[in-house]
Amino acid sequence: MAWSHIAPENRIAVAQQKTGRRLLIPLHRDLLSALAVAKRDHVSIITTAYGQSFSVDGFSQWMRDAITDAGLPLGCQPHGLRKATGRRLAEAGATAKMIMSVLGHTTLAEAERYTEEADQASLAVDALARLEGHKANDFPQTQSAGLGKPTKSPRKSAGVKQNWRSLGESNPCFSLESWSFSRSASSHPFATIQYYHILSRQRFAVGRLRTPSLIRRIFDAFEKVLMAKTLAEEQITTARARSRLNLGVHWRRLDAEAHLGYRRGKRSGKWLVRWRNHLDGANYKQAPIGVANDVNDKPAEGTLTFEQAVTQAREHVTRSRAEAAALAAGPPPTVQAALEMYVRERNARDSRRVGREIRSDAGHRLRRYLLGQERRGRQEAIKAAPLVAVRLYALTENHLLTWRESLPAKLKATTRRRLAADLKAALNAAWLRLPSEQKKLNPTFPSIVKDGLKAERIDDDDETSVARDNQILTDTQVSTLLRAARKIDEEQGFEGDLYRIVVCLAATGARFAQLRRMRVSDAQPIERRLMVPGSYKGRGGNGGYVPVPVGEDVIDVLMPAISGRTKEAPLLERWRYEQAGRFGWKKSERGPWRTAELTRPWQDIRERARLPNVIPYALRHSSIVRGLRNMLPIQHVAKLHNTSVQMIERHYAKYIATALEDLARAAVIPLIHSERPDKQFADGGVQSEALVADPE
Repeated sequence: MAWSHIAPENRIAVAQQKTGRRLLIPLHRDLLSALAVAKRDHVSIITTAYGQSFSVDGFSQWMRDAITDAGLPLGCQPHGLRKATGRRLAEAGATAKMIMSVLGHTTLAEAERYTEEADQASLAVDALARLEGHKANDFPQTQSAGLGKPTKSPRKSAGVKQNWRSLGESNPCFSLESWSFSRSASSHPFATIQYYHILSRQRFAVGRLRTPSLIRRIFDAFEKVLMAKTLAEEQITTARARSRLNLGVHWRRLDAEAHLGYRRGKRSGKWLVRWRNHLDGANYKQAPIGVANDVNDKPAEGTLTFEQAVTQAREHVTRSRAEAAALAAGPPPTVQAALEMYVRERNARDSRRVGREIRSDAGHRLRRYLLGQERRGRQEAIKAAPLVAVRLYALTENHLLTWRESLPAKLKATTRRRLAADLKAALNAAWLRLPSEQKKLNPTFPSIVKDGLKAERIDDDDETSVARDNQILTDTQVSTLLRAARKIDEEQGFEGDLYRIVVCLAATGARFAQLRRMRVSDAQPIERRLMVPGSYKGRGGNGGYVPVPVGEDVIDVLMPAISGRTKEAPLLERWRYEQAGRFGWKKSERGPWRTAELTRPWQDIRERARLPNVIPYALRHSSIVRGLRNMLPIQHVAKLHNTSVQMIERHYAKYIATALEDLARAAVIPLIHSERPDKQFADGGVQSEALVADPE
């Protein structure tokens, strides 16, 4: 417990670990005195000798040492302090409900154990007092047979008649009934008879009325009478007892507001449960549990014993109450609501990056394979997946696995991974926005999402490796592409814009999304360096810039885009066109390159270079391999290309091995002496002598 748990008016807020029930308990004056002199140098009230909070095991050991130092028996446990509090409350005259409010019991039976023990001692005293009074002739030998009538024989000791009085009259013990009972309940005729039945056998002098155990016994008895009057419990705990019941429904109490029912039919019985409804609708809600095992009391497949029915009934009631509380907090969100919120956030983020309203790639994927979309032009309408209708608190791992299995078999493995990643991000973001009442409905939700959408190991490395190898270009092929890009630029009137962006792709090995965000200030002609912005890929993106050295030829190509422009202007731009007349177009303004604007010119470039299968990303693959072949450290290559060492090692392992082999070959020296003349190697080296002598 922390000091912050102490509420105003000297009360402490307690949240029970076992039941989760929250209590607000007044502090005892002895505890207040102890807390007044305690140091408040830590958030926890009780701390270790090192000023830290106790762990559960540490506190138990600390209590064990204190019990030993106090000389108490070894059988004493820390939990005994809790039981001692219940016993002392009972001996002080607290009712069972009062004990429940302090100790946090959820059922009346647990608290009644303390009151029954205290009652035994007080009843024994009362019994002996009656015995002694009977021998001394203080009590009448017979009792009145009628109710509300004067006794037939007067008390011999007092010599006066005692008339019976009703609950509303001046009998002082009934002034306490407002503590626990309503006026309507206390005026019930049956309760009046029970009161008189108890009181007529007691001696109610003013002094004896102050006995707490007697007053408590009266009201506890009255409470049991009212409960029995409300619900007549039947013996349904065993198959034999249920066989004696009549046809119909028979109830047994689970807690104060829930009952387990057994419906006896002609052939078999069924279990059902009902619980109090505090929201709109009927006073009680009811649901079936299962078929009862009326043959014996052993577990059997397809049927439920009494104990199994109680367990399932409690689980059903607990979940139903939690659902009701969650519905009261607001409409329960579905997977569809989580996805739509995620798509809006992704669209807004990507729109901020490009400076205009766009739809993100995640939105396209999710609408095609999850949310569905209406018919647009030639595109047919796509139905939403059944997964989107599932409420978040009802989501299971089976829902996610079923959706993954329903994806088209021809869908690429990379698209599957991206879909799963988008769905996982959407669900996790929605979970964080849920109120606490709705989170309680499915506390294992994060684990369900993690297990249901975990990355699958797909054996496509060979195919991917072959495709990547086909995109790795030689230096001659790169030069051919650049010459083709320059010609297409001149022919189609790009005024150098197309040529500049293709040159930057080849020189830096950066992604297209990185280059389009470069500013004029990112080009540093004197240092012959380009400051490439970090990529948006990865969790949270990569901030900062990556310095990439380039040659004089690249700087010369970029000078027209640098000279005379402001530092914050985009480095790589192109002309925008607008329609002029019915068939004509004219230049309107310049702006940064967009992803789709490179598609058509690139097709012309690769056709001109006679490399029909090359994609723009091939320039990045080639740049990475070029660095490895030139003996650059793997860490340096990864840094220059804004990726990780793990990605380089995974996708370019054989080029790393080749580079390492070249380095190792330079350290090879002749080891075995030979009498043959010096051997001339292909690389011009000569083996002149050996380091290891001939064994002969």
